[in-house]
Amino acid sequence: MPTGYLGLPDVLLNLFHTLQHLMPETIRSNVRRFPTATFFILTFLFSWGYLGLTFGLIGTGASGPVQVPFAWGPLFGGLLTVWLLGESVSGWLGQVGRWRAGLRWYLLGIGILVVGKEMPNLVAWLLGADVSLVAGTEVPIVGYLVSMGITLFVAGALEEFGWRGFAQVRLQKQYGAVAASLFVGGMWALWHLPFLLLGVGGFDSFYVYVPEVMAFSVLLGWLYNATKGALPVVMITHAAHNRPDLLGVSGQMPPLAQSVPWDGVFYVLVMAVVIWQVGARTLSGDGRLPEIPGKAPASASQAPAE
Repeated sequence: MPTGYLGLPDVLLNLFHTLQHLMPETIRSNVRRFPTATFFILTFLFSWGYLGLTFGLIGTGASGPVQVPFAWGPLFGGLLTVWLLGESVSGWLGQVGRWRAGLRWYLLGIGILVVGKEMPNLVAWLLGADVSLVAGTEVPIVGYLVSMGITLFVAGALEEFGWRGFAQVRLQKQYGAVAASLFVGGMWALWHLPFLLLGVGGFDSFYVYVPEVMAFSVLLGWLYNATKGALPVVMITHAAHNRPDLLGVSGQMPPLAQSVPWDGVFYVLVMAVVIWQVGARTLSGDGRLPEIPGKAPASASQAPAE
């Protein structure tokens, strides 16, 4: 059987195109007018709907693997919105193939996230606590690789198709990169609200979590724009955050290291340095923004009406 992009049968692709043309014009018109709003609505409907069904049937004690599909919301929201817009689904998904960004960007992204996540332990060390490397001892190295692999291929990193690869790349054409990144970060934090309200997943308090995620969003937005839309750089950086700690404190954690969200402080400081260095309008360093993936070049210059 002939196959199209990603191995999908041509008959299935033709069915998608047929369904697209059968869509009522009022729906298609509203999606064209408000593409990012459509994306956020579909993302929240998918993720919150799945979570509500899961928690309703199993309870909030549902294991991590059962919660994984929650993270597919931004991918689903972006995919369906691109399809409703009549743009190239294969072109949009194809941004995952933009991996030739230079090794330094991968190392920089991973390095920032590793240091950020270990900041409480590093501050404890500076305050005189006994801090040691736990990687490979208390937590086997394979545990880190499995954690990153799950995040990268089936969980959190797939969110980046939607957050950076759909919402930010469109919003920043009209509002600028930093404003778009902060808005996406706010929506990203709001998307996690069920976990925060129910105390599931080990998240920080809402007032700590929101500014941290917004700063994190700006950093990921910078990596996306500076690499001309190299989504793998952003995905791997995201995955580098979802792992066990590399360092551990023996004995009591110093109060100052425990009472201040040092990882969030670190991300905010790095964000400020990045904005100062590359500029708030594009976060790219060369004054240019990435093109919208999957959108025809002839219409790429048209700003969304949001």
